Amino acid sequence: MSSRQTLRRGVKRRESQVEDEEARARREYYDYHSDSEPELDADELEADRRVFNSVTEEERQKARELTRRMVLICEQHAENGPKMLKQILCALGPLIPGLPKDPRTALEESIGPWSNESIEMQGGVYWHRGFENGIRANRATDQKDLTFDIQVDEVSLEQMTKPTFLAWIIMARLHEGSKPPGEPFVVGVFCGDAEPHCEEFLGPFIEEAERLCEAPLTINGDSVTVKPRVVITDVAARAFVKGTVHQSNYYGCPKCTIKGKFVSGSTITFFGKRNTNPRTNEEFRRGVYAGTHQLVRDERDGQPFMTPLARLPIDLVQNVIVGENRRLLHIGAMKTLFFAFADGLGNIQAMERQHRELMETTLHGFRYPHERKQPNYVTDIAKWPHTMWGCFLDIVGVVILKPAIKEQYYDNYCRLHWAVAICNNRRYRHLLNYARLLIEDFVKEHQKLVGYVTSTFHCLLHLVDEVEMFGALPLQSAYPFKAAHSNLKHRVDVTKRTPPEQQIARALLLREAARRGEKPLPLIPIPTNDDLRVVIREKFVLRCESISADDKNSWFLAPNSASGGQVVKFLKASADPFTVYGQPLAEQTTSYKHPVNVPDGLNVFTSIDKTQLQNTKEYRLKDMICKLCPLNMQSYTAFVPLPESFAET
Repeated sequence: MSSRQTLRRGVKRRESQVEDEEARARREYYDYHSDSEPELDADELEADRRVFNSVTEEERQKARELTRRMVLICEQHAENGPKMLKQILCALGPLIPGLPKDPRTALEESIGPWSNESIEMQGGVYWHRGFENGIRANRATDQKDLTFDIQVDEVSLEQMTKPTFLAWIIMARLHEGSKPPGEPFVVGVFCGDAEPHCEEFLGPFIEEAERLCEAPLTINGDSVTVKPRVVITDVAARAFVKGTVHQSNYYGCPKCTIKGKFVSGSTITFFGKRNTNPRTNEEFRRGVYAGTHQLVRDERDGQPFMTPLARLPIDLVQNVIVGENRRLLHIGAMKTLFFAFADGLGNIQAMERQHRELMETTLHGFRYPHERKQPNYVTDIAKWPHTMWGCFLDIVGVVILKPAIKEQYYDNYCRLHWAVAICNNRRYRHLLNYARLLIEDFVKEHQKLVGYVTSTFHCLLHLVDEVEMFGALPLQSAYPFKAAHSNLKHRVDVTKRTPPEQQIARALLLREAARRGEKPLPLIPIPTNDDLRVVIREKFVLRCESISADDKNSWFLAPNSASGGQVVKFLKASADPFTVYGQPLAEQTTSYKHPVNVPDGLNVFTSIDKTQLQNTKEYRLKDMICKLCPLNMQSYTAFVPLPESFAET
């Protein structure tokens, strides 16, 4: 063997040894122990950045995208999400160059400036992200006139070591986002054992928001104006941020000056009618309602407490909404109505046992469409989550209540259902006066049946006014904010070295950054799965499924002026040009007769035999009105429009 060959082999041997040492070092770096902290400390995080930055830009981009997707997947696992995320990253780290152990390393550019400082406040500690930082990180369009929604909420975070522990979170969203009304982003987090002082808690946010509302903000060379749109809260948080009595108080209505009256026990009725004397922003700011609706600072001088929100250019009566669908409609009106029908209330007779059992069987067998997460069915209906009550009002109730309750009760329920269906979609904006009449008739009839009207049912009378001013109900919904809060109780441990307010902030910021990387859908849908699946719109997915009890994603509504719409079974789709192939039902009827002419999509369709279909027809994108949810009853199948699947939602 020549000396040159010997030298070459020696070089290869040393290179192999170096590679083995690097591989061993990588394995040791990503070594995971079951007792490892899910989050890295400052020194470990700096080391993680060095690993991430040691690879090429292309490799960093791949690592960043994989991390983003892992964050979204692990978010679905409430209790073990953070630990699961670190396990996955450590398992894949030796195989993927630059993959971080901590997701913050890859996503910190999207998160923006991060502060580890917290502010001591009455009752606890406050962390402030910065409103301007949130706007800069979340401005996703070239719009130069931005409006933002404010959401303030109390989140219960019971800990075994601190059972009274709670958090108050300020979030916002830009209405002009890439997917209106935009993704929520965190502004500030308070944690403590007692309720914070309103002025102290809202102060840092209001100070920033006031400055940004007065002077344009420069972003990437653009002069951008920022104005508030609506404040979204539940009942208790609304009273807290406005400095008013609770909604169920005598003078609790935030919109009008109606005075309640005791009817029995602690129940106050607000009467089944609209009050002709609305509250106004000017009178609220002057303290006209002090001592009745507005709280006073000092009983001796009667001066009203003035909310920090008054420093913003916002109508403190109209723009602080009551028509938030989660609280007002789903766990408010719908839940109350259901138990009135099931157990009896006032003049409403309780549902017969066999009808209730049949209804519960149907509910148990109902399969949620792809667009709504299938919950674990809860046998105890009183413990249903708000999403199930929302599904009941939007989809299920209008079908399964019909055979279960008296016609008088069902007709009144339908008034609420169709009014909400109209308010859910700007497609039906021209029918808002009809929706207002439906709600007024519903509340009047409810008072006759029950004997009184609680504050929740009274506030329904103000719902359509808010839809006229601010758009369809989904634009005012708290669900996107609640989704961000949903797993927080599993993300906080007061025994950790990281303060709890920063644990919450970190979880919210990671979720925000991961979701911001999602790509928008193409303008023209692209079929997948051998053309057997297609995403028509973000909330409208069709799949070819055999006709059975589980064909939940196979039906859509196409135009038909003679019957108010045609129910169609999806077969497949093709591109260039985009075409959907489907088979219309051979026989269908509409189950509700509106007193006015309504467009396609505002009805429930029924069929005795859904297997009887016409010949295959072709449909274009403009023909796809909405998705239909099938409910299999004993002798027929009902098809109910899915509210979020309309193009105009």
